Amino acid sequence: MTEQADGNVYEMLWDCEFCGSQKLLGKTHRFCPVCGAAQNPEWRYMPSDDEKVAVHDHVYVGADKICPACGTAGAGNAEFCGRCGSPFEGAETVKTQRSRTKAEGDRFETEDLTARQDHEQDILLGRAQAEDKPEAKGNRRLLYLVVGVAILVVIGILVVVFWKKEATVTVAEHRWEREIDIEELKAESGKGSCGSVPGDAYNIDRRTEQVDTRQEPDGEECHTVQRDQGDGTMREEQVCETKYRPVTVMGEVCYYTVNRWREARSVKAEGGLDDPVVWPNVDLSRSGDCVGCEREGDRDEQYLLILNTEDGDTYECPLDEPDWRATALGTAFTVKIGVVTGDADCDTLERAE
Repeated sequence: MTEQADGNVYEMLWDCEFCGSQKLLGKTHRFCPVCGAAQNPEWRYMPSDDEKVAVHDHVYVGADKICPACGTAGAGNAEFCGRCGSPFEGAETVKTQRSRTKAEGDRFETEDLTARQDHEQDILLGRAQAEDKPEAKGNRRLLYLVVGVAILVVIGILVVVFWKKEATVTVAEHRWEREIDIEELKAESGKGSCGSVPGDAYNIDRRTEQVDTRQEPDGEECHTVQRDQGDGTMREEQVCETKYRPVTVMGEVCYYTVNRWREARSVKAEGGLDDPVVWPNVDLSRSGDCVGCEREGDRDEQYLLILNTEDGDTYECPLDEPDWRATALGTAFTVKIGVVTGDADCDTLERAE
């Protein structure tokens, strides 16, 4: 997004709340030319395109200050009130009005001061809620949503991880398990950049096709923004955003076949404390390096205690083989059980006193 460096500066308008004079100039008329009343910055509003009065060679010194003694607005760089002479030290700045935007080719109408004041009164009395700027509202809603989801996720994780209850269990059974994965050599199809084709690939087919989409600049979309500067003027600027169009990116893609060992099945052997611990018999359909041939893969073994609670719930916890063999039937343990998951945290398994 780009903004013009030098926007045009125009007078804000204001209405005298005492004599009813309307469309007085915010910068020129610090006091009502009809009744002499001091300008109330809260009664400033933005003019229509037909009512705009340009401010030439404007030097911006900041938003006006409100005199703490008499309430009169003074220049942002003033040290003393021009009406009563009181120092401006610690004085608050005036409230600026919301910016407004129009699309290119549209026109600004006179801001409805009465409607704005009625809405502010409703907010003060609790009959309406203050409104954010559209972009701030959208950003805030998105922020609230992201933060809310993150909090719920964290709470959920904490509940799952830490919400546990302690249970007393006894050893009801011993069981060992041994398992061997069986891998099969399979022909798999692949696709990718021709420069990254695996060295053992075959049946390579080179094709020219779409590989990406890039965004190219395609002109600008502009709109006009009016911003209250708080000193009786407003700055009007044109804000432009670059438009983009999608462009197809073509490239060379290679389709190929490659042989890879993949887990296809497993064989398992199991038994109890009195059974000899052995590996299962492996019966390969074919051996070698042909497509469809099989080979042994990873091996895994576990020595499990089958644990029961008084309520009849059953859990399994693995131990090292020496500890597994040394634990007698009926031995009592305590263990943490996940309230949400219902699983035993075997790292907390301890002999009961």
